[in-house]
Amino acid sequence: MRKTAAVLEFCEEFLLAGSIAVTFAVLVLQVFSRYVFDLPLTWTEELARYLFVWSVFVGASQAMRYGEHIAIGMLIDRLPKPLAKIIALWMNALMALFLLVLIVKGADLAFKVAELPSTALEISMAFVFAPLPLAAAAMLLRTLCISIRILVAGPEPIQHRSL
Repeated sequence: MRKTAAVLEFCEEFLLAGSIAVTFAVLVLQVFSRYVFDLPLTWTEELARYLFVWSVFVGASQAMRYGEHIAIGMLIDRLPKPLAKIIALWMNALMALFLLVLIVKGADLAFKVAELPSTALEISMAFVFAPLPLAAAAMLLRTLCISIRILVAGPEPIQHRSL
């Protein structure tokens, strides 16, 4: 289980760092080609946009890994531990149900648009829609792991951090 989680985390970090780095490089190339050579490249904006979509969805999964999504823990923190455990498990069950819908509908959409080419890059539009079901699947795995941890030790208090 831990080995699977480590592989998932490595893949997510690699995808996130890679998509951000390539996005930056593509945007620098766009600015350079436009202002130095006065020859804007048409495909750079589209690639940057698609990579940004990947960054958002993979980043959402990473945020779940670190417990950075918006949460209001005031109620859970004040309840008796058995009741807090039940409510936390129900919240995770609802999250899992939502993520299952995202996986099914997102995969369905990605398969439907797989034959459509993008405008400038002429790659399959499945590339654009694939991060939704993939990130939802990663978040579902995290939700299941969190639920097991809640069953064993109870809910963890919400960490109050700010930028």
